[in-house]
Amino acid sequence: MLPTVTMPLRPTLALDRPPFAAMKISLITIVRNAERHIDRTIRSILAQNYPELEYIVIDGASTDSTVARIRAYEERITRIISEPDKGISDAWNKGLKLATGEVVGLLNAGDEYGDDVLSSVSRFFTNHGSVGVVFGDTTLVSEDGAALITNRGRFHPWRYSGGLGFYHPSLFAQRRVYESIGGFDTGLKYAMDADWIFRAKRAGVRLAHNDHLVRMLDDGVSVKARFKAYGEYLQCLAAPGNPKSWPYLSMMSTGLRGLAKAALAR
Repeated sequence: MLPTVTMPLRPTLALDRPPFAAMKISLITIVRNAERHIDRTIRSILAQNYPELEYIVIDGASTDSTVARIRAYEERITRIISEPDKGISDAWNKGLKLATGEVVGLLNAGDEYGDDVLSSVSRFFTNHGSVGVVFGDTTLVSEDGAALITNRGRFHPWRYSGGLGFYHPSLFAQRRVYESIGGFDTGLKYAMDADWIFRAKRAGVRLAHNDHLVRMLDDGVSVKARFKAYGEYLQCLAAPGNPKSWPYLSMMSTGLRGLAKAALAR
């Protein structure tokens, strides 16, 4: 069982590896009623042709054809579970309990990996053993797959409106980090990923950027409920142990961005 309390990390051990060895990577896709998008996600993962892949799909008891579409690939999926869950955090945590890879990635329905993402991430962790979490760049795409804008990942927790400066589909973490600080807070509906990152930072986990690219459908839960998501994000920013200035700087940044957009729209 994955606890949600913050615990100190064990000291990082030096990894005796050759210049590049394929680390075992566990990928978790959570989905519910996404029959239009699940194929693109699964295909992007299977197209990686990565030799040490464990792929886990957690379906939240879909009522459309999602499960049938998943089953079409079941020979190449390690584990498929379809049952009711209590939301995104609960579904992610179910996947984490099953994951056995050295590295874990989370790619939800509708999102896709670019070329050779898993090899790039494995190579990065092999060469930077003290890094616990790595994130990359993200292209936001429309419903029909058209590119909207590309974000170069950076960790700026207060400079963006309810965002860390990078998108969660681009994030990979060493499994030892999850084992140490726990999984996702099931009490959060929108900012569970930000909360997890802040807990990792407070525990001394090193974060780093890598030049891998993912495509993210601009239609997520937090996108559809921006104001509620931002309110929850501010609560996570204000958590004990984070710099006290973060929520105020975030509100200031958000306000200035809003004024700038309004001025340009005139």
